[in-house]
Amino acid sequence: MQLDVCRRCHLQGVSVLQEGKEFADFRPAMPLNSVMDTYLPEYDGAETHFIMASQAHRLTKSACYKNSQMTCLNCHNPHVSVQQTPKEQFNKACLNCHLASTNTPQTPKNPSTANNAPSNTNSPTLSQACSMPLAQRVAKNNNDCSGCHMPPSPSIDIPHVTVHDHFIRRPIADSERNAVERFIGLVAASGGFPTALSRAKGYLHYFESYDTDKSHLDSAAHYLQQAGNNLLYVYDPNIHLRYLQGDFAGIVAYSDKMSLSNIRDAWTAYRIGEAFWQQQGYADAVPYLERAVELLPLQADFNNKLGAAYLQTNQTERAQQVLESLLRESPSHVSALTNLGYLCVAQGKLAAAEQYYLRALQYDPDYTQALLNMTALKMLQQQQGEARRYIAHLLHCEPNNAQAKTLWERLK
Repeated sequence: MQLDVCRRCHLQGVSVLQEGKEFADFRPAMPLNSVMDTYLPEYDGAETHFIMASQAHRLTKSACYKNSQMTCLNCHNPHVSVQQTPKEQFNKACLNCHLASTNTPQTPKNPSTANNAPSNTNSPTLSQACSMPLAQRVAKNNNDCSGCHMPPSPSIDIPHVTVHDHFIRRPIADSERNAVERFIGLVAASGGFPTALSRAKGYLHYFESYDTDKSHLDSAAHYLQQAGNNLLYVYDPNIHLRYLQGDFAGIVAYSDKMSLSNIRDAWTAYRIGEAFWQQQGYADAVPYLERAVELLPLQADFNNKLGAAYLQTNQTERAQQVLESLLRESPSHVSALTNLGYLCVAQGKLAAAEQYYLRALQYDPDYTQALLNMTALKMLQQQQGEARRYIAHLLHCEPNNAQAKTLWERLK
């Protein structure tokens, strides 16, 4: 249980909530997996790939952990920064277990006293506890246990940042460390025996957040097949899977398995609306996008897509209301600015349209749709030179943009 308190923050990967739970439901003394399952990627070979906040999981891979009763508190005082903790404290924690007589992990001392145990002439020394000759240890890292067996290592999720690897083991040779490691799968680092449904959600979120290898979606589909047919539980992840696969026709076909009023997840409603949009079923998209906004009223992209759907279905007043309301909350939303510019063109308000496009390009000078729309507006205003300037900028950013190349040929 003590380790789960540390895991709550120092075990970050893909977390899947248990049914009816929220992240804030966890309390000390509760098993972490009673609230959520947290998944981390596992690799073969030297096993040097890991996510930044995975210290608790890396520790559980260590022989020191498996062969003793150690916890994080054997080495750390949680109320003192690591930056303010002397190296000697960590090395004393090593020596308290690795007795010279056996040189194997033993049951740790009381964690409340182990870190600050006074040294005496009968205590084991670094020279006694390590098999490497003293001269080599001193030359390598000034005889530092933790620095050698828990080396600083890069994480796979945060570039240019290192963390001490908490997988305590013999140092890895450079030849092993630089070898290609193969992804094995996601492991439930929070413990327990997660359901097939939880594992499916884990792979969906891992694909979405960390690694877009299509094999992760195959794994999600595999576990979804094992999860049963209870729509109350499998409807949302099935929509999510098809959305990540780009199977918009499949979403449209699957969507009628549940009535709109029974959809409780805003993202599910949005994904169905987006699928209808991609199939040019704009009128069918509207109620799903309205449901998404109803469930998450302040989600800017939901509101923007709803406003665009209103535009496509000639509901200009409702489109204007939604988009203007969105911009009051998020004034730099470039897509909403561009959509309002398009609406103004449709209303014949060309000067207002230009101001919206200019605002969008102020926030994002390379925004594709704003550059295309501004080019079309300048052509409408018979300002061919200005039109060429905007389309040339777009072609510089996107040389293969088909719409831009067509406009450029017309302008020539």
